[in-house]
Amino acid sequence: MGRPWQGAALLVFALLTACGCSAQRDCYGAVVEVTVSLGGQPEEAVYGYPAPFGTALNDTPTAQLPLVAAQPANACQPLPRASPPGAAALVARGNCSFADKARAVQAAGFGAMLLYNDDAECVLMSANRSEVEGLRITVVSLTAEAGAALAALAAAHPAGSGDAATVVLRMPAPGAVDWSSLALWLIATGTVAAGALWAGQGHLAGLGRESGTPTAKKGGGGDVPSVTISSRAAVGFVLLASAMLVLLFFFLDKWLAYILVSMFALGAWQACSMVLFSALQQLSSPQWRAAHLRLPWAGLVPANGVLAAAVAGLLCAIWAVWHNAPWSWPLQDAMGVCFMVVILKQFFLPNLKVATILLCLAFVYDVWWVFLQPLVTGGESVMVEVATGGASHQQLPMVLRFPHHPLGTNPAFAILGLGDVVLPGLLAVFCRRFDLSNRLPPARAYFPLCLAGYGAGLLLTYCALWFSWFGDQGQPALLYLVPCTLGTVSALGLSRGQLDQLWSNDFDGSGALGSAQRSGSGEVGEPGGSRRYAAEADRLESGLERLLPEQRPSPRSSPR
Repeated sequence: MGRPWQGAALLVFALLTACGCSAQRDCYGAVVEVTVSLGGQPEEAVYGYPAPFGTALNDTPTAQLPLVAAQPANACQPLPRASPPGAAALVARGNCSFADKARAVQAAGFGAMLLYNDDAECVLMSANRSEVEGLRITVVSLTAEAGAALAALAAAHPAGSGDAATVVLRMPAPGAVDWSSLALWLIATGTVAAGALWAGQGHLAGLGRESGTPTAKKGGGGDVPSVTISSRAAVGFVLLASAMLVLLFFFLDKWLAYILVSMFALGAWQACSMVLFSALQQLSSPQWRAAHLRLPWAGLVPANGVLAAAVAGLLCAIWAVWHNAPWSWPLQDAMGVCFMVVILKQFFLPNLKVATILLCLAFVYDVWWVFLQPLVTGGESVMVEVATGGASHQQLPMVLRFPHHPLGTNPAFAILGLGDVVLPGLLAVFCRRFDLSNRLPPARAYFPLCLAGYGAGLLLTYCALWFSWFGDQGQPALLYLVPCTLGTVSALGLSRGQLDQLWSNDFDGSGALGSAQRSGSGEVGEPGGSRRYAAEADRLESGLERLLPEQRPSPRSSPR
């Protein structure tokens, strides 16, 4: 199904999203609550971002601090003494460093600095350690909109008046359980399991399919994925991913982000259509499965195919229009899951040799761009900057997201790159196909333990985030996932004496099919089982080929 170049583009697209597994703070991630009161009565709350220097906030609210606009507004020159002492100074961004502003505010006797941006985006402050030594005040950054609202209140309700504006600062504790990380763990692990099981069902159909069926006529020899990943392709994928990552780092802007969003939406439309079509075929009655509609541009197509394409198109269109809205994350996650499941269904690793090349190179790719590249270049991590939008503030869609800090209408999100699911997932698919081809009993199957290794590796990733292993930046998830998956499979193969067979396996050779046919018991040997899988795979394939644009039928099959 599908053309090889389309599948290759999908895999590279997913590989580019191996952006580490991290809960990052961005404009959708305010974690400081600033409650504004007039005359001691709370009026409204705005949300901001803590500075990495000064006195840290916690879940305990500060005392009420009188709100005073700094003079001069940018605090790049000495300020008059705070009146009253300990007040919160409202400071505009620009003209000098964050550390210089904070020093001027502290020297004037203020207890906190509220810095607001000069454009619509948020500002995440940074400074060298030597610049911020001795700073004890609390520093928080705000958006331009929040700063303008506070400036108006400070002017209308000056300190010392009966209805003076005051602020209380608080950074709510995240809670004992990180529900966002748990949700992403379940989504990612479930996606790997679903993709491997779906690919395994297609592999079973291929093992029992008779020649002369639609796939066999095309030379498929079974319901194999459309792209077999070779060693050279594995190297090329990682090199191309690095080149594209650098390109996005330097040239990512609003228009390029729109192009990527459009590409993702179109690809996800096809993927969601395929997944929904398969689900509808399984859940609907035999009469409805047999129903067809005649469309002017596609000829006779299954009714379930039309319904799946319509629902998927509506979902993807809504997301494409409102993808920056805070509520759009469930749509993006659903599209991403369908995208990944279809990739896992379409691609396959022929043996452990290719899997080792791909995953080890991806391991180096992830560690280099997250940990080593910043040490060598002395700047920010290219991968983390691209994943979080960096200076362009353009959020790329190729990640799973789940709300982390639900403050206001713009929660923070935990994010997981799609590549952190797809790449180890390809190994899980290989294990599932290997188990079925060699009729391994559950006690000796590789797939369950590979899936367990994936879950354990992702859990290690979140532990690294939680306990700040190797620093507070985003974590390269493949640093933990590759040893836990590839290492587990390799160790099992070595202990069982099957490592050579795993290393040089060939699904297209005679060994796999022969081993499946020799046995008279079990899944493949059940009477009519393989034919049932084959018939279902043929229905899914032929229906989608007629419906989707890339598999449009020839003019001869269209109605006259």
